[in-house]
Amino acid sequence: DSDLLIEAASADFSLTRQSGAPFRLGLRQLRVAMPDRVWPKTDIALSLWRGDAGISLDLYAEHLVLQELRTLVDVRLPEHEARDALKGLAPSGTIRDLRLQIDTRDSPPTWRAAAKLEDLSAARWQDVPAMEGISGALIANSGLARLTLDSRDSRVTFDQLFRQPLPLDRIRGDLALSYDADSWSVRSERLVVVPGGPQRCRVGRRADR
Repeated sequence: DSDLLIEAASADFSLTRQSGAPFRLGLRQLRVAMPDRVWPKTDIALSLWRGDAGISLDLYAEHLVLQELRTLVDVRLPEHEARDALKGLAPSGTIRDLRLQIDTRDSPPTWRAAAKLEDLSAARWQDVPAMEGISGALIANSGLARLTLDSRDSRVTFDQLFRQPLPLDRIRGDLALSYDADSWSVRSERLVVVPGGPQRCRVGRRADR
């Protein structure tokens, strides 16, 4: 693990802790300065409840830059599989209005997430194709994710299907991803892809891990 060097940090904040209630933290216009760059300002709200049965976490972030989150991953992420995936994908772009809920009191633990994605790019990793310029909205939970796409001037690289990256003037529609420990599948009943002229298509893909 590497060190995370922070030269300065500032924010308007509120902090609340009452017996029997979640710990709550609010940060407005959070600014973090590192030796080589300054992170964009953002608002963050956190609610955390911890007990013998586990934790319940509710996180909101107005604006997150994926390149900066990768810096935190380099410092420490306890789940090795998630850390390897993030390092392999090397994602970049912006996440807005992120809402993340995790509850480990359930068996198995549950989580839910929702966010807006802007200009998302990622490297090819395992069966996931490389992509550039993907924008849309994401809703996900344990085992299922839905991505509503609205992207322009994108590129997707399917090494197994095309020799060259596939330029896409426009991608619009919904993708549904389901996954478990052994396999994943992605499906769309309505996806409009515009490489040079509009084409409506139906997509399905399944892969075993």
